[in-house]
Amino acid sequence: MGSSMLLAFVQVPDDGSPPDWQAGHAAVEALSFTIDRSTDFGEMLETLEDEDTLPAIPGDEDDTEAMRAWEAEVTAAIQRRLHTRIDELREAHGEPIERMSRELSVTYLFGHRLLVADGRSWGDPPSEAFEAINELADFPQVMHAMGCDLDEPR
Repeated sequence: MGSSMLLAFVQVPDDGSPPDWQAGHAAVEALSFTIDRSTDFGEMLETLEDEDTLPAIPGDEDDTEAMRAWEAEVTAAIQRRLHTRIDELREAHGEPIERMSRELSVTYLFGHRLLVADGRSWGDPPSEAFEAINELADFPQVMHAMGCDLDEPR
């Protein structure tokens, strides 16, 4: 059984400027959620549970006060994780661009500038930059704020 090549990419401003990291952090702070057992944040909640950074869900979902407190703790854990991922991507991106980490490469596709991270499908995740792109992609409002989305120009 072999492994496959995995790619994670994010569009960045075509003019060569870096993503707007501060706007990304601001968008993370503006996030609010209604969270219950069925909420889907990609693999984020599962990852946070595996790392023991999430509080246990209250046994009684009808206890509104306990559920609100739990929701606030989960939101804070997600926000901390997203802030970390933005910082990891910023560090890998490098400024000036000549300092870009070997975890990333820049390519152009159909006139758009992309940051690409790659790796194999077996073992640990390919790189922190790969994981950062994957996790941030689950929050389009953060990616949009940074100017890193395929749908809308900044």
